[in-house]
Amino acid sequence: MSNSKLLLLFSGLLFGCLACNEAAPQDDFDQGVAQVMSHIQRPEINGPHIILSEYCGHQPDRKGTYDFHDAIQSAIDSLSSIGGGHLIFTNTAGMESWIKSTEIYRCVGPIELKSNVALGFDPSTRLHFQFDEKAYLGKDGQGVLRRYEGTMLYSFSPLIYGMNVENVAIYATGRNGATPVINGDGETWLEWQQAGEKSRVDRGLKPAYLALRDVNEAATPLKTRIFNDIKEDFYRPQLFSLYFSKNILVEGIKFEESPFWMINPVFCDNLIFKDVALEGNVVNNDGIDPDGCNGVLIENVLFNTHDDNIALKSGRDKEAREGISVEGTEIEGLKNPHIVHGKVGQSKCENVFITNCHFKNHYAICIGSEIAAGAKNVYALDNFALQDIKMGVFLKSNRTRGGVIENVYVKNFRINQVPQGDAICVISNYDNDSTSPYPPMFKNIKIENVTVEKAHRGIRIYGWADAVLENIELKNINIKEIEEPQHALEYNYVNHLTLDNVKISDKTYNFTQDKKVAGLNAPQQE
Repeated sequence: MSNSKLLLLFSGLLFGCLACNEAAPQDDFDQGVAQVMSHIQRPEINGPHIILSEYCGHQPDRKGTYDFHDAIQSAIDSLSSIGGGHLIFTNTAGMESWIKSTEIYRCVGPIELKSNVALGFDPSTRLHFQFDEKAYLGKDGQGVLRRYEGTMLYSFSPLIYGMNVENVAIYATGRNGATPVINGDGETWLEWQQAGEKSRVDRGLKPAYLALRDVNEAATPLKTRIFNDIKEDFYRPQLFSLYFSKNILVEGIKFEESPFWMINPVFCDNLIFKDVALEGNVVNNDGIDPDGCNGVLIENVLFNTHDDNIALKSGRDKEAREGISVEGTEIEGLKNPHIVHGKVGQSKCENVFITNCHFKNHYAICIGSEIAAGAKNVYALDNFALQDIKMGVFLKSNRTRGGVIENVYVKNFRINQVPQGDAICVISNYDNDSTSPYPPMFKNIKIENVTVEKAHRGIRIYGWADAVLENIELKNINIKEIEEPQHALEYNYVNHLTLDNVKISDKTYNFTQDKKVAGLNAPQQE
């Protein structure tokens, strides 16, 4: 959809129905996109520009000799105290130099963003967060409030972190040189975690990530969830993660080697991720994971990640279904739309637009699996996977989660090869739990104009007998070649499944039908 067309749509929709979360008619994709976009805007950040090297009297170099952590935080705090401004990371060769070497700003410890402050990076600069687990436990060593795989806790701070901030940006400044990079030293974090988890298992303990799931199910009070033992609590931090914040922009930056998920805003509103590259091949390097967020634009992003490229999330299990009390924590009394009746955790991920993104390596466009609070009003337009991916469109949850995923529209998706998984998969048996009492629901899903050159399997769509999927439409799908023809098209427990001009290898499907075959449950999918 062209910019001019969007602008025309915006003019009549600025007072549209996004605020009341009304879905656009299923056959009106453009109107739905315009409703989402009419409430997404770039933050305006005024104030002075501080050059970091001038502020602290130290220059970056090719080896990352100096630790800039204290200087960066001091400059951010100073800008915040005067109402805001821009902190600029320059290359000593200058903006006009055509030939320049990448220079490193080494940082040992997290950066805490403040409202109305932007970080600007000149080309050929690298912000490198060096591993030192103790340095990421916050000012008092107790850890910071964050979410890990859908569960709230106090633990190691995300490398770029913010709590209850607004109008913040991280952006590239412009001409001549390589794309600026933010690096998380993720391989070192992974080595730390792997050694630690092996030690736990050798001592007969659960891995830390499984122990945290027990904390969730037990509804352990949030104020007591302090996991700050560097020899026991192996919760790797995200590279970029803000909480209870709004009006966020990330533009023109490359993120690489995150300790864990790369970009993971939680309980945030009005977010733009544009012209970003994500190179994340450390284990669990999801690319962009908005969690319980409302109003997200993901545009012109290049993904190459070990785990999900995009995964829309809304929390895990009991915490996301019922909420967790914020009593006794620093967010008690915070007036925020994501805290309701003194509880947090039940926010949907909603009003998301994904466009002109290029996917590689793992699952491309995902919703789930930590999606217990649900997802709503998701639009994906004109996306590509010109190199191998593991799944094209993947909607996933399971019976321990619950949640409703609804109003999801994918249009114009060109995929080259899917050598391991399904081209399209809507499945409610992720992780193979067949007995828990919280089956997820998927409804109002439309996927159209998808071309796949070659896939391992074709299309899988499965609900449960007690949570039948509703209104799933696939239109103009062409999977040209498939390696396992016996898995070309599989589905069950679905009402009103429509296939309109769906081609898989040499067979075309055109039908609308219901299917509920007792005992034919969804296959396990991980």
